[in-house]
Amino acid sequence: MLARPNRAAFAASVLTKLKQWLFPPSDDTLDALTTLLTAARDDRSLRAQVLMLVRLPDGQREAIVNSAVEEMRLKGEPADIRAAFALLGPADGAQRAADFLGGTFARPNGQPEKAS
Repeated sequence: MLARPNRAAFAASVLTKLKQWLFPPSDDTLDALTTLLTAARDDRSLRAQVLMLVRLPDGQREAIVNSAVEEMRLKGEPADIRAAFALLGPADGAQRAADFLGGTFARPNGQPEKAS
């Protein structure tokens, strides 16, 4: 018997792709993300924290990022900072951050792979 696809994961994947297609990151968002990752590359402690986040399994990472973005919103953080942090949630954003920082990225099978 074939396993049924996880509907929630499929829906989240479709929504993420639609959001990326309909609302690509602004220059301000990309600048904020570049600043965050550059700071993480230069600061050992921040780098470890970002790599720990992007190494988490997809669902866990996305939940943490979404919670953090909501907390940022409630605290009045600028929209571009929230949007930049949100880019770390989806697997492709986490992979790119890991690549930039030279860390490893956990693949869907749970096995870490050296970022290229």
